[in-house]
Amino acid sequence: MIDFNKPVQTRSGSSVRILCTDAKMDWPIVGLVELTNDDEIVLIWDNYGQSPSSHSYNLIQAPVINPNDIPWEHLIDEIQWVAMDRDGSWNGYSEKPIVDFHEWAIYDRDGVRYFHIKIRGVKMPNVPKDQWKETLVRRPSKDCDD
Repeated sequence: MIDFNKPVQTRSGSSVRILCTDAKMDWPIVGLVELTNDDEIVLIWDNYGQSPSSHSYNLIQAPVINPNDIPWEHLIDEIQWVAMDRDGSWNGYSEKPIVDFHEWAIYDRDGVRYFHIKIRGVKMPNVPKDQWKETLVRRPSKDCDD
C-alpha cells in the first residue's frame, strides 16, 4: 500500500503533489501531476494509487534516492537525469525518461527512441533491483534562487 504521507510519483516518473486523500467519491485521492513542460494536470486515484485514466498514471512511492547521493561531479553535464534499469545498470539521460517495459527510455514525437548514456566506472547508489522504477533522479539545479 502506498504511504501518502511520503512523496509519490506516477509509474512513468512524473512528480505528483497530493491535494487530498479523502475526496467524497469513488476515487478519493486527488493530486497534481507535473507534465514535461512544467504544467500540471489534476488526476484522481483509488486508495491503492490506481488511476482510472492510464496505467502510466498509477502511483508509486517516490525515488528511494536523494539527488545528493548521485556523484554528479563525475558525470558529463549533458546528463540531467539518471535511473537504474531492471537489470541493475545505471544510465544517464539528457531529458526525462519514462518507464518502457523493463527499462527507462526517451522517445521523440515520432516515436523514435533516443539512446541513453551507460554509466560505468562511477560508484552509483546501491538499490535493490526490484526498486528500479523508483530510481529516477534529476540533477539538482545549479541555480540557488530558492
